[in-house]
Amino acid sequence: MNISAGGMLLFMDQAPPVEHVFLLRVPGSKIVKSPTLVEVCWTRAIPIEDYDKRYLVGVKFLSGLSSNPKERVFEQRA
Repeated sequence: MNISAGGMLLFMDQAPPVEHVFLLRVPGSKIVKSPTLVEVCWTRAIPIEDYDKRYLVGVKFLSGLSSNPKERVFEQRA
């Protein structure tokens, strides 16, 4: 939805847990190097219809991995 030097705002159909780390692919972006490693900072539910929700997800770009990266890294496509 929007992007800055430090992170992005995503619109997703699920709410990943805070501190969840994953690879984000942004095909065709000249701003974001793809794939890029991001960490979830916050999520907010957005009701779409009576029984449907989507989520705003704020992520920050990571320059490196923390300890045990294989346990924390998942791939997600934008």
